[in-house]
Amino acid sequence: MKKVLALIAAIAMLFSLGAVLTACNRNNNDNDNDYTEYTTEEYTTEYEEETTEANDETTEANGETTTAAAATTDDNDNEDVDPYLPPANLNTLSQAQQLEYFNRVVNRVNRERPGHTQVQVLRIESLDFTGLVGAAPIQAIINTIVNNLMPGDPETRVRTPGQDTQYYWMSNSPNFGSNLRTQDITRITSTRQGNNWRIEVRVRDEVNPQHFVSSHGRISSIQTREQIVAAIMDDAPVSGDPNNATVRYQNGFAWVVVNPQGQIIEAANGFDVNAQINGARIGGGVIGVNTDVTAHQTSRWTYNNFRW
Repeated sequence: MKKVLALIAAIAMLFSLGAVLTACNRNNNDNDNDYTEYTTEEYTTEYEEETTEANDETTEANGETTTAAAATTDDNDNEDVDPYLPPANLNTLSQAQQLEYFNRVVNRVNRERPGHTQVQVLRIESLDFTGLVGAAPIQAIINTIVNNLMPGDPETRVRTPGQDTQYYWMSNSPNFGSNLRTQDITRITSTRQGNNWRIEVRVRDEVNPQHFVSSHGRISSIQTREQIVAAIMDDAPVSGDPNNATVRYQNGFAWVVVNPQGQIIEAANGFDVNAQINGARIGGGVIGVNTDVTAHQTSRWTYNNFRW
């Protein structure tokens, strides 16, 4: 009976963890030294700085747009210079210059709010437990439930022209869709596709990233380890210490296709997550079970059918 109760508690935890990982729609590197880890103190300080910088950049961008709109390409005509037009030599510019243009066109979606369709695919690839909960018969039951919880079925959401994109487009930030810096990425490439440009960035791997101020947080919606552990403890008979949890974000990416008018006509972003909670306890008293939990999840978003 105790084993049965422990199994029930484990399954309850599974459903909770599935719900937490699903919330990522708001939301294996062998060398951990390749990851950057964020602390709460670093997050608080950097977030305040980034918020100020974001506001300053928004003001500056508005000023640049006004100045650019007032400029003319030739003394003999009055054609305005459009800051969103892709440079003819985009692929030969420096990484910093390409990234600056990438951020500009991504954030144009926040400013002008074109209608578009988002398709979200969230999938738990595996959910592993140690100890009694990880025994083969129980793990088989868990795997079956995982396949039903987050099978990776596409979920479609539509934004109408003019509808607010806050907490929805790319980074999930209220201020920007992308705020990537050169130190956040491993590479950026710009490639001609007929009259359009396809710009793709690859984000460096991280440990325990925070919202908006980490590399992944600047381009995608993420969940922190504190949020994951707190949600599990709220929704299931599980206890655990966030300090014993490690969340690795890997294989982060984003790409956009920009037409000759500097409008995004297609885009995508995503990442892989490896979340581990050590020393968790399922249930309490004599039926409590100690276990480590490791969850592997993939998160992908695609955007198309843009209506500017």
